[in-house]
Amino acid sequence: MKYSQELKEKIVQKVLSGRKVKDIALEIGVCEWSIYDWIKKLRKGTLISNPSGPRGLVLQEKHKLLLESKIISDDNLGEWLRKKGLHSDHLLKWEDEIADMMNKNNQEKIENKRLRKEIEVLKNELQRKDRALAEAAVLLTLKKKYSYLWEGEEK
Repeated sequence: MKYSQELKEKIVQKVLSGRKVKDIALEIGVCEWSIYDWIKKLRKGTLISNPSGPRGLVLQEKHKLLLESKIISDDNLGEWLRKKGLHSDHLLKWEDEIADMMNKNNQEKIENKRLRKEIEVLKNELQRKDRALAEAAVLLTLKKKYSYLWEGEEK
């Protein structure tokens, strides 16, 4: 699982403040060895924000950077991109990626709504058939009892 840089830094800070690694690992649900590795990287100075470049970012980080880029003026955008180690094409790709995710989510919502309606129709049909089956069972029982009663009088 890929953890955000902020989470890693918070966890390492908790350890450095005196809490036990085992307690933090249980509390947050992170492997103890990952925490030890992050501490080791921090001491070496290699616990950096984007070790694998823009490709290593999770969707939330991409979204955050996109929002930051919208605030920055066009004059300062190039400097900001260089500082973050990005290219303007990254921003365009991320916008498309987020738009696709939102479109996919909308399609999934529409499909879920359709499936819920279908489930409701099937439940109603099942209830109707259950009632009809119960009625048929009652009629068969009454028919048997009726024939039993009348046959008993004829003898």
